[in-house]
Amino acid sequence: MKTIYGVCFALTAVFMSITPVAAATDWNTLPANDFIKTINSEIEKTQNLKIDSVAVTYVYKKMRDKKPLFYTGTSISGSFYNTAASDSMSVGSSTVVYETGKTRPKYIYAMSVVSDGKDIYFKPEGLKNKSLRNKWIKATSTQYIAFGNGMKAAELFSAFDTTTNSEAKTKTEKISAAYAKTQYWQKYDEVITDDITVANATRYNFEPRQAAILPYFTEIQNTFTLKELGYGAKSFKDLFDSVANDDVTKFMADNSYLSVWIDNASKRPVRILSAEWIPVTEKNKTVYVLNISDTQFAGFDTQSKLILPATSTDAVSAAKLLKIKL
Repeated sequence: MKTIYGVCFALTAVFMSITPVAAATDWNTLPANDFIKTINSEIEKTQNLKIDSVAVTYVYKKMRDKKPLFYTGTSISGSFYNTAASDSMSVGSSTVVYETGKTRPKYIYAMSVVSDGKDIYFKPEGLKNKSLRNKWIKATSTQYIAFGNGMKAAELFSAFDTTTNSEAKTKTEKISAAYAKTQYWQKYDEVITDDITVANATRYNFEPRQAAILPYFTEIQNTFTLKELGYGAKSFKDLFDSVANDDVTKFMADNSYLSVWIDNASKRPVRILSAEWIPVTEKNKTVYVLNISDTQFAGFDTQSKLILPATSTDAVSAAKLLKIKL
């Protein structure tokens, strides 16, 4: 029996890395890793959809601690649109909230974001500069990231993915290949005590195989670029020492899982929930990180046309007012 450690619940999602499903797909007969690959390769076929997503990261001092050292959470809600352009970013309109604290939020930031795949329009709440309050700022992806760093709210800004379609597809394909090569996932038929129910949908549960954890991370290390690894690249060397320990991989396998709900009528995924434990080492100190993500999908191919802000301040002018270096 699996259960989620931790208390509060938040989450982020990257729309371009998940997808809808053809009615002909027989989800009941797909092997575990083929199931995950099909989910990850099908959502890009939809023209548009609504997502509500929450991601939270809890950091624990020890593997079996009940109380976290701290947590960070991000939520994103809005409509997203598919595009065939490989150099396009995610296209959509959404609201983003980021919070952090110990057992309750200490800091909360919020922002509205609209992107046409080329430029990003964003409107953060609570700006000290009154001339920019409730006004849209137009930026390139590079400028957008610079604003996040300059405003010391990088986590808030990173909730809206700025990778291109081709970059997201390449990363997803590498993950699917690593799953297949190591046979990372296996079906899990026992009860998961998270008290989540989805009407008119069938739940499919999966768990990582303990013996596949080290080979999987080895494959990711060997195939991912530094950009794709991101922050995780810093801790990968020490990660291998941790996942070579049977006690650690057993804990990870016993407490990590992935659940997918498939709508009984449309045969499309309507919710994806994951809980993943990873040991992280920095400066010879190891902590245990629980990443929880929960994304709900609705309104396939029924979203209204994307509308860009009628007026906006250019990034260079806004950066000068906020004293941010682009």
